[in-house]
Amino acid sequence: MPTSPIPVRWDGAVNAWHIRPGLFRMGRAEWLTGRGWAELAEAGAAAVIDLRMPQEVERREHDPAHAGVPAGVTWENHPIEDANDAEFRARFDPYPNHPAHYPDLLERYPDRIGAALARTLAAMEAGGAVLHCSAGRDRTGLLTALLLQLPELPGGPADRDEQHAVYTAGVRGINDYRRTAKVPRPHERWVPPEDWDAHLAERLAALDEVLDAWPADRVRALLPR
Repeated sequence: MPTSPIPVRWDGAVNAWHIRPGLFRMGRAEWLTGRGWAELAEAGAAAVIDLRMPQEVERREHDPAHAGVPAGVTWENHPIEDANDAEFRARFDPYPNHPAHYPDLLERYPDRIGAALARTLAAMEAGGAVLHCSAGRDRTGLLTALLLQLPELPGGPADRDEQHAVYTAGVRGINDYRRTAKVPRPHERWVPPEDWDAHLAERLAALDEVLDAWPADRVRALLPR
Protein backbone atom coordinates (compact mmCIF):
# COMPACT_ATOMS: atom_id res chain seq x y z
CA MET A 1 0.00 0.00 0.00
CA PRO A 2 2.54 2.64 -1.04
CA THR A 3 1.30 6.14 -0.31
CA SER A 4 2.33 9.74 -0.82
CA PRO A 5 3.11 11.86 2.24
CA ILE A 6 0.18 14.02 3.35
CA PRO A 7 0.81 17.53 4.70
CA VAL A 8 -0.11 17.94 8.37
CA ARG A 9 -1.54 21.28 9.49
CA TRP A 10 -0.93 21.20 13.24
CA ASP A 11 -0.81 24.82 14.32
CA GLY A 12 2.74 26.15 14.13
CA ALA A 13 4.20 22.92 12.75
CA VAL A 14 6.87 23.26 10.09
CA ASN A 15 7.61 20.59 7.50
CA ALA A 16 5.04 18.23 9.02
CA TRP A 17 3.87 15.13 7.13
CA HIS A 18 1.80 12.01 7.66
CA ILE A 19 3.86 9.18 6.19
CA ARG A 20 2.03 5.96 7.09
CA PRO A 21 -0.65 4.98 9.60
CA GLY A 22 0.77 6.02 12.96
CA LEU A 23 3.92 7.61 11.52
CA PHE A 24 4.46 11.37 11.24
CA ARG A 25 7.49 13.59 10.74
CA MET A 26 8.12 17.30 11.24
CA GLY A 27 10.66 20.00 12.06
CA ARG A 28 11.59 21.03 15.60
CA ALA A 29 8.83 20.64 18.18
CA GLU A 30 9.35 24.16 19.53
CA TRP A 31 7.55 25.52 16.47
CA LEU A 32 4.25 24.01 17.65
CA THR A 33 1.76 26.25 19.44
CA GLY A 34 -0.39 25.00 22.28
CA ARG A 35 -3.16 24.37 19.80
CA GLY A 36 -0.71 22.51 17.58
CA TRP A 37 0.27 20.22 20.45
CA ALA A 38 -3.43 19.54 21.10
CA GLU A 39 -3.97 18.72 17.43
CA LEU A 40 -0.98 16.38 17.50
CA ALA A 41 -2.51 14.58 20.47
CA GLU A 42 -5.89 14.40 18.71
CA ALA A 43 -4.15 12.72 15.76
CA GLY A 44 -3.32 9.83 18.11
CA ALA A 45 0.37 10.46 18.66
CA ALA A 46 1.70 8.60 21.68
CA ALA A 47 5.27 9.92 21.49
CA VAL A 48 7.23 12.76 19.93
CA ILE A 49 10.71 11.41 19.29
CA ASP A 50 13.36 14.11 19.03
CA LEU A 51 16.52 12.99 17.23
CA ARG A 52 18.55 16.12 18.00
CA MET A 53 21.52 16.40 20.30
CA PRO A 54 20.65 17.72 23.77
CA GLN A 55 22.30 21.09 23.21
CA GLU A 56 20.01 21.71 20.24
CA VAL A 57 16.88 21.36 22.36
CA GLU A 58 16.04 24.92 23.29
CA ARG A 59 13.36 27.53 22.90
CA ARG A 60 14.29 30.42 20.60
CA GLU A 61 13.10 34.01 20.77
CA HIS A 62 10.31 33.62 18.22
CA ASP A 63 9.06 30.19 19.35
CA PRO A 64 5.49 30.24 20.70
CA ALA A 65 4.81 29.77 24.39
CA HIS A 66 2.49 26.96 25.43
CA ALA A 67 1.39 25.05 28.50
CA GLY A 68 3.45 21.95 27.80
CA VAL A 69 3.10 18.52 26.21
CA PRO A 70 -0.51 17.27 26.43
CA ALA A 71 -1.50 14.38 28.65
CA GLY A 72 -1.15 11.07 26.87
CA VAL A 73 1.80 12.24 24.77
CA THR A 74 5.47 11.94 25.71
CA TRP A 75 8.31 14.01 24.32
CA GLU A 76 11.51 11.96 24.24
CA ASN A 77 15.05 12.86 23.23
CA HIS A 78 16.75 10.05 21.31
CA PRO A 79 19.84 11.64 19.72
CA ILE A 80 21.27 9.52 16.94
CA GLU A 81 24.72 11.09 17.23
CA ASP A 82 27.10 11.76 20.10
CA ALA A 83 27.47 15.41 21.03
CA ASN A 84 30.85 14.62 22.61
CA ASP A 85 32.30 12.93 19.52
CA ALA A 86 34.69 15.71 18.51
CA GLU A 87 35.87 13.98 15.34
CA PHE A 88 32.33 13.52 14.04
CA ARG A 89 31.30 17.03 15.09
CA ALA A 90 34.24 18.51 13.17
CA ARG A 91 33.14 16.74 10.01
CA PHE A 92 29.40 17.40 10.32
CA ASP A 93 28.92 20.81 11.87
CA PRO A 94 26.32 21.77 13.02
CA TYR A 95 24.58 18.45 12.21
CA PRO A 96 24.35 15.87 9.41
CA ASN A 97 22.24 17.56 6.73
CA HIS A 98 22.48 15.43 3.58
CA PRO A 99 21.83 11.77 2.68
CA ALA A 100 25.53 11.52 1.82
CA HIS A 101 26.07 11.71 5.60
CA TYR A 102 23.78 8.77 6.39
CA PRO A 103 26.46 6.08 5.92
CA ASP A 104 28.70 7.82 8.47
CA LEU A 105 25.85 7.97 10.98
CA LEU A 106 25.02 4.30 10.45
CA GLU A 107 28.62 3.20 10.74
CA ARG A 108 29.38 5.27 13.83
CA TYR A 109 26.12 5.08 15.78
CA PRO A 110 24.23 1.89 14.89
CA ASP A 111 23.09 1.34 18.49
CA ARG A 112 21.67 4.85 18.81
CA ILE A 113 19.86 4.56 15.49
CA GLY A 114 18.56 1.10 16.35
CA ALA A 115 17.21 2.34 19.68
CA ALA A 116 15.43 5.25 18.00
CA LEU A 117 13.94 2.90 15.40
CA ALA A 118 12.70 0.53 18.10
CA ARG A 119 11.13 3.34 20.11
CA THR A 120 9.41 4.68 17.00
CA LEU A 121 7.95 1.28 16.16
CA ALA A 122 6.71 0.89 19.74
CA ALA A 123 5.09 4.33 19.69
CA MET A 124 3.42 3.53 16.38
CA GLU A 125 1.88 0.44 17.96
CA ALA A 126 0.70 2.57 20.89
CA GLY A 127 -1.12 5.01 18.61
CA GLY A 128 1.39 7.07 16.73
CA ALA A 129 4.97 8.35 16.54
CA VAL A 130 6.13 11.81 15.49
CA LEU A 131 9.77 11.91 14.43
CA HIS A 132 11.62 15.19 14.28
CA CYS A 133 15.05 16.77 14.33
CA SER A 134 15.81 20.41 13.59
CA ALA A 135 14.70 20.92 10.00
CA GLY A 136 12.79 17.65 9.87
CA ARG A 137 14.77 16.70 6.79
CA ASP A 138 17.87 14.55 7.21
CA ARG A 139 18.18 12.96 10.63
CA THR A 140 14.42 12.51 10.45
CA GLY A 141 14.85 11.50 6.81
CA LEU A 142 17.31 8.76 7.72
CA LEU A 143 15.01 7.20 10.32
CA THR A 144 12.00 7.47 8.03
CA ALA A 145 13.83 5.89 5.11
CA LEU A 146 15.01 2.97 7.24
CA LEU A 147 11.52 2.40 8.66
CA LEU A 148 10.05 2.38 5.17
CA GLN A 149 12.35 -0.50 4.23
CA LEU A 150 10.60 -2.80 6.73
CA PRO A 151 7.86 -5.18 5.54
CA GLU A 152 6.28 -5.09 9.00
CA LEU A 153 5.52 -1.38 8.72
CA PRO A 154 1.78 -0.76 8.15
CA GLY A 155 1.34 -0.87 4.41
CA GLY A 156 4.49 -2.91 3.83
CA PRO A 157 7.86 -1.76 2.49
CA ALA A 158 8.01 1.37 0.39
CA ASP A 159 8.97 1.18 -3.24
CA ARG A 160 11.57 3.60 -4.54
CA ASP A 161 8.96 6.07 -5.78
CA GLU A 162 7.49 6.36 -2.29
CA GLN A 163 10.93 6.70 -0.70
CA HIS A 164 11.68 9.54 -3.09
CA ALA A 165 8.32 11.19 -2.46
CA VAL A 166 8.76 11.07 1.32
CA TYR A 167 12.28 12.46 1.21
CA THR A 168 11.34 15.12 -1.34
CA ALA A 169 8.50 16.27 0.90
CA GLY A 170 10.93 16.86 3.74
CA VAL A 171 13.37 18.78 1.55
CA ARG A 172 10.65 20.88 -0.07
CA GLY A 173 8.87 21.55 3.21
CA ILE A 174 11.85 23.06 4.97
CA ASN A 175 12.93 24.91 1.83
CA ASP A 176 9.51 26.58 1.63
CA TYR A 177 9.85 27.59 5.27
CA ARG A 178 13.33 29.03 4.75
CA ARG A 179 12.05 31.32 2.01
CA THR A 180 10.08 33.41 4.51
CA ALA A 181 11.67 32.51 7.87
CA LYS A 182 11.84 35.38 10.34
CA VAL A 183 15.35 34.42 11.42
CA PRO A 184 17.65 33.02 8.70
CA ARG A 185 19.89 30.15 9.79
CA PRO A 186 23.58 30.56 8.91
CA HIS A 187 23.97 26.91 7.84
CA GLU A 188 20.71 26.68 5.86
CA ARG A 189 19.70 28.54 2.74
CA TRP A 190 16.60 28.82 0.61
CA VAL A 191 17.06 27.04 -2.72
CA PRO A 192 15.49 29.09 -5.54
CA PRO A 193 13.43 27.43 -8.31
CA GLU A 194 16.22 27.63 -10.87
CA ASP A 195 18.48 25.51 -8.62
CA TRP A 196 15.83 23.16 -7.25
CA ASP A 197 16.03 20.25 -9.69
CA ALA A 198 19.79 19.85 -9.37
CA HIS A 199 19.64 20.33 -5.59
CA LEU A 200 17.05 17.59 -5.21
CA ALA A 201 18.58 15.20 -7.75
CA GLU A 202 21.94 14.95 -6.02
CA ARG A 203 20.23 14.37 -2.68
CA LEU A 204 18.04 11.61 -4.11
CA ALA A 205 21.07 9.97 -5.73
CA ALA A 206 22.79 9.84 -2.33
CA LEU A 207 19.60 8.48 -0.74
CA ASP A 208 19.43 5.72 -3.35
CA GLU A 209 22.92 4.54 -2.40
CA VAL A 210 21.82 4.21 1.21
CA LEU A 211 18.61 2.37 0.32
CA ASP A 212 20.55 -0.06 -1.88
CA ALA A 213 23.00 -0.74 0.95
CA TRP A 214 20.35 -1.09 3.67
CA PRO A 215 17.66 -3.64 2.75
CA ALA A 216 15.09 -4.70 5.33
CA ASP A 217 17.15 -7.48 6.91
CA ARG A 218 20.06 -5.16 7.55
CA VAL A 219 17.75 -2.48 9.00
CA ARG A 220 16.12 -5.08 11.23
CA ALA A 221 19.55 -6.11 12.55
CA LEU A 222 19.92 -2.59 14.01
CA LEU A 223 17.04 -3.16 16.41
CA PRO A 224 17.98 -4.02 19.99
CA ARG A 225 17.81 -7.72 20.77
